[in-house]
This record gives sequence, structure tokens and C-alpha cells, in this order.
Amino acid sequence: MTAQEEKWPSPAYAWCVVVVLNFAYAFSVIDRTLMDLLIVPIEKSLSFGDSQAGWLLGPAFGLFYTLFGIPLGRVSDRYSRRWIITSGASLWCVMTMLSGAAANFWQLFFARMGVGVGEASLNPAALSLISDYFPPERRALAASAYVNGSSIGSAMAFLVGGALVTFVGVHGVDRLPVLGAVAPWQAVFVLVGACGLAVALAMLIVKEPARRIEILKDEKALALERPSWRELGRFLKLRRTLFLYHFGGFGAFSLLAYALLKWTPTFFSRRFGLPIGEIGHSLGFLFLIFGTSGSMAGGLAAGWLRRRNRPDATLRIVIYGVIGVVPPAILAAFMPTANLSLLFFGVTIFFIAFPSGVSVAAVQEVTPNRLRAQVTAIYYLAINIPGYMGPLVTALLTQYVFKDPSKVGWSISLASLIFGSLAALLVSRALKPFNAAIKP
Repeated sequence: MTAQEEKWPSPAYAWCVVVVLNFAYAFSVIDRTLMDLLIVPIEKSLSFGDSQAGWLLGPAFGLFYTLFGIPLGRVSDRYSRRWIITSGASLWCVMTMLSGAAANFWQLFFARMGVGVGEASLNPAALSLISDYFPPERRALAASAYVNGSSIGSAMAFLVGGALVTFVGVHGVDRLPVLGAVAPWQAVFVLVGACGLAVALAMLIVKEPARRIEILKDEKALALERPSWRELGRFLKLRRTLFLYHFGGFGAFSLLAYALLKWTPTFFSRRFGLPIGEIGHSLGFLFLIFGTSGSMAGGLAAGWLRRRNRPDATLRIVIYGVIGVVPPAILAAFMPTANLSLLFFGVTIFFIAFPSGVSVAAVQEVTPNRLRAQVTAIYYLAINIPGYMGPLVTALLTQYVFKDPSKVGWSISLASLIFGSLAALLVSRALKPFNAAIKP
């Protein structure tokens, strides 16, 4: 082991930190994904339609999740990332519990806004932590393992959420302390939000690592303790072509993913008449199998390419994932049986997960340490604003183009074709500036 390698934290402890951060990410995704599973009973309980549901599934959470990411990213580049995540986790869990206390659309809307603000603290701080725990050649796999929490969280949201809905329905858990009489979907939000507070406790074992100043090409002036807004702006200008294509392309991909995934439970309910518990069970296993394997496969594939002298491996994996998702996403909605449709959705989930970790790892590769949380927050802003409009796009296509709630699958397929093609085109254009940025 060289002297340089000895400066890095113990690999065993570094991977323990990834496990804790993965746990935090999984719980954050559980809290946001419950809405996908429960939107049908919520619509009936609170008496609203698909257009309002589209706002709850997308912008109510997503706009605040993305907008608050930038100031929280700046704070993460200056102060303890460990405590920022702990505070954010406490907030999003409390707001998830308050989602269960909502008695009308607007109360639920504002509760989801609060969940978004709390969860905005996680990704910029967590990925910045990972960059200080792992050397560059190992970051793609570590970032993919962290982002794998998204698939685990989605799986648990469907599996546990579906099971809780069934349990509450069978055993009649219709009253909770303080809240009194509640609908089953409200009980699920309260119970899951309370359990998620364990994230704040888990973060206590994470140590704040030393920040590493890595001088990148043409960026010596940015190797500062606390770069100003002006220096952030100068860096973004330096990387503008790369970030416009990369962030724009993955933003289109994110729109595709959310347009599809947020309405998948509703699709199976309307197309095949499956009960919520069965939908949750089936989709949970799909995320557990295809989602987790997809994100880890992306990280492993990037490492394999890099060892074969492809320094642009992370961005190439993004392109492969974007291209791979389109055919199964289009075909899934037209399968004649629920089982065949589930199989194609499983393949779709694999390719949605495949580039997710390596895409943000590519951002870390071309960003100096003291700007990583902020640039990561800008990355998530750029991909999540279109992403969280995805559910609304699906709802509007269903309501105004196909004019038939039973054709939500057609809307999913059309959105996948349009935005998948756009994503592949834009990310491919990012390869040349990416190679120029990482060239010694």
C-alpha cells in the first residue's frame, strides 16, 4: 500500500458508512414512494382526480426536494454533513407522519412539500461524504451501492406498504393516538414515518471525514477552503457544455422514469384489476431483484470498463442504460397478462437503476471537493425538476390525449418513447466534453 493509499479511511469502515447511507436513502425512498402505492385509496378518500394526483406524485414533493437541495448542498460543502443528514431525516419522517394526518388535498400537498425539504439534505451530503471515503477509482461502485438504496426503498415501500394496507384492512387499525379515527392509508403513513426516525440514530456512527483537496484540470483557483458563489459560477461556466448535455439528458431520463414508475401501481390496478396488496407484493419483489441488481451492475460495469483504459466509463454506462430502458418500457403496457407485463416492467426497472449511481459518480469525477455537494445539488435540481413533472405528464396524456383512465399504459409508453430518445441523444453529446475534462 502506498503512502497516498494509506491516507484514505479503512475500506471496511468506508463500506460501513455506505451501508448506513444506503439505509438512509432506502428510508427516504420508502417515504416518498408510499404515495405511488396508495394514490388510488387516497383519491377516493379525499375526493380528487388524476390531475391533482399528478401534483401529489410529482411537483408537491419534487419541486421542494430539488430547490432546497442547492442551499443545503452549499451548507454541506461548509459544515458537518453527518449532522445535516441527521436533521433532514428527522424532518422528513415527521412530515411523513403528518401526511397521514391530512384531511384534504391541500394538507397532504403541504405535508409532501415538507418531506421534500427534509430529503433534500441527503444526496448532496451523502455523495460528498462518499467522495472523501473512497479514492476515485472506487467511487463509481460506492456511489452505485449508495444509490442502490433507491431500489431497496422502493421494494420495501411496495412490500411493507402493501402488507400494512392488507393488515390494517383485515385487523381494523382505524384509530391512532392523538389522530383518532383514520383511514388505512393514513395509518400506513404514520407508522412508516415513525419507524424512519431510526435513520437519525444510525447516522450517529458515521464520522465526518477529512475533506480532500483534489486539483483538477484548469481548476487550481478552486482548491479553496470555502469557494464563493462567484467561484461556483466560474466552475459551472467552465463545465457548461458538459453539464448542459449530461444534466439535460439525465433530466429527460428522469422524466421517463418517474412518468412510468409513479403510475405503475395504478396501471396494474386499472388494467388487470389487481388489489393494492398484490400490486405492492409484486412490484416490491421486482425492485428488490431487478432494481438492486441493476444499480450494482452499473457500478461493476463502470469499473470493468475503467480497468480496460476507458476513462469515460461512467458516462458510457449512462448511455447504455438510457438506451436499454426504452424497448421494455414501451412493451410492458401492452402485454396480454399481468405476469408478462410484470416481467417487462422488471427489465425496465433494471435499466432505470443501471445508470443511476454512475451518472452522479461522473459528476464527482469532474468536480473539485469543495464544490461537490453544491454541484451534486444542482445536478439533482436539473434532473428532478423534469423528473417530478413526469407523473403530471402521464396524467395529462391520459386525461387529454387518450381521454380514458384505463389507457394510462398508453401514456406511459408514449412518454418512454419520446423522452428516452431525447435522453440518449443528449447524454451521447456529453461524451466529448467529458473526455476533455478528465484528460490529464
